[in-house]
Amino acid sequence: LHLKSSREAARCTGALRDSQGSPAGPGVVLLAPDPLPQDFRGLLSANASPEGAISFAGVPPGKYRIVGVTGVEDARRIDPEAMRAYIAAGERVELAPRATVA
Repeated sequence: LHLKSSREAARCTGALRDSQGSPAGPGVVLLAPDPLPQDFRGLLSANASPEGAISFAGVPPGKYRIVGVTGVEDARRIDPEAMRAYIAAGERVELAPRATVA
């Protein structure tokens, strides 16, 4: 087990919404390093609240892809190949040191 703490860590918050802007739950949001390592190392997931809210704290600065997956309550239940496809279609984001991205 390796624990890493850094003052450089970023925070990413947001909401999982459907095409009409309503909360889209249940669902998870995946935040994956870009490019994604073969072993999925660095992949983060957050369960959306009933209102669709998500938050990632303590994220190492870097380039990521973020994507919401509805109808799933646990990212561990997503088939790895399907997960790769979801992540590949995700939006690219770059998290700077100590940044808060919403």
